[in-house]
Amino acid sequence: MGNKLVAVITGLVITVGAVITAHAQSLVNGTYQFSSGSASIDGGFACWGTVPAVEMYPTNNAGGQYWIWNGSTAEMNLVPNPGTSGCPAGTLPFMASHDADNTVTTTAAGDAFTIAQSGTGSSVTIKDNRTGKFVSLVTGNQNSTGLAVGMSTTATVWSCKQSNGSTCSFSNPTPPVPVSVQYTPASPSLVDSAAAGATIASYVVTTNPASTYSGANTISGDTLCAVPATGNGSVTLTRALTASDVGSHTCTAVFTENSGMVSAPLTFAVTAPPPPPVPTAISFSPASPSLTDNAAAGATIASFTVTTNPASTYNGTNSLSGDPLCTAPASGNGNVTLARALTSADDGSHSCTLAVAENGTSINKALSFAVAAPPPMPVVFDETSAWTPGTTLTSGLILHRISVARTITGIVGNITLADSGAIDLRQNSCSGTKLNMTSLNLAAAGGTEVNMGVASSALSAGDKIVLCPSGMLASPNSAGSVTISVK
Repeated sequence: MGNKLVAVITGLVITVGAVITAHAQSLVNGTYQFSSGSASIDGGFACWGTVPAVEMYPTNNAGGQYWIWNGSTAEMNLVPNPGTSGCPAGTLPFMASHDADNTVTTTAAGDAFTIAQSGTGSSVTIKDNRTGKFVSLVTGNQNSTGLAVGMSTTATVWSCKQSNGSTCSFSNPTPPVPVSVQYTPASPSLVDSAAAGATIASYVVTTNPASTYSGANTISGDTLCAVPATGNGSVTLTRALTASDVGSHTCTAVFTENSGMVSAPLTFAVTAPPPPPVPTAISFSPASPSLTDNAAAGATIASFTVTTNPASTYNGTNSLSGDPLCTAPASGNGNVTLARALTSADDGSHSCTLAVAENGTSINKALSFAVAAPPPMPVVFDETSAWTPGTTLTSGLILHRISVARTITGIVGNITLADSGAIDLRQNSCSGTKLNMTSLNLAAAGGTEVNMGVASSALSAGDKIVLCPSGMLASPNSAGSVTISVK
């Protein structure tokens, strides 16, 4: 007996020309329990003359829920094996249809049934061969189960287990046959430079009952397509593509297993590859850089980024022209850097031009930058607890330079003297004066301070200005303030 499926195409799953041959899947002889949810088909009601004699009852291990199957009839276990149940002799033992009200009953001979495997597991349908109806769940609430069993043209799938708790066994299980195919991607596209063996699309064949497909494969249509001889896999190219293959192509794969067959067309496009990326713009960051004339060789003038079309990471070649101060990496994005250390002779404006090239296209952009002297370092003194230039100095205070060299340009005003003696402003120590001090008037009245003029030598990093209470320049108890000007 055969059963032919109509071709179906739904979404990505394609079933075409599937042919399935029915196979018997008989339940082997044994003792079984048939359940749905938490209730089972119970024939124990026949022992007590209840109508209907077979009802749904919460699942238990009592003998009334076990049926002895001989390949044709189902005998309620309590009749031949009453044990201590009290099921009386003469109870009608065999399952049958009560045609008048479509309930399930027991009779002396019973009806012949076909108990067939459903799917691939331990589930069955129970069909009365005489009436063509199935032992099924019907509307009702027998024994507070919320379920009822009766005869119906609609089959119920029952869970089946043996009396020892094992799953049910079948003499001839249904072999799997292919019923659908899924391609991934569903609408593939390849460039005309694809190599022989490249994947057009992978495929998975679904079978009924569900299993891993291991059948035989063939393919027809476009000769570009190939499939493996068996099982799931991929549709691949039989040869390398060329520009002459650009366009639409269709091939049809056929998958066969256990007398079942499904065929599925696969349409794919071949296109020309996108054009290679070419440079379209150069951007510098910062756009107008400035460096000090003490910058070292290799210092960054500006970073640069090249934009391409189609968009991609720039990997082309670079070259520089113009000011020899500039250098750049030979390829790719990067930095324009100094070819050598700068000096004060480089102060001013500079310009160099960066040219970039990729895939036959070249563009360039000028980079202008300034070089200037560094700003003066701030006045930095150490070893002071409460002094800044321009405030009153205290006798004996040491001002110790820790930054770069500076020159004292002038000393203006009076200085506050301690009772212990005069104040001496000198470089490095209290002996060997190196400052022009002839105009310093420590006793001058407020507002009549004198500018001392330029110092005879610069202060270097680490030099000191020392206030010495030595009495060398003024008599004690003079008063006033002093400002030290530096650059």
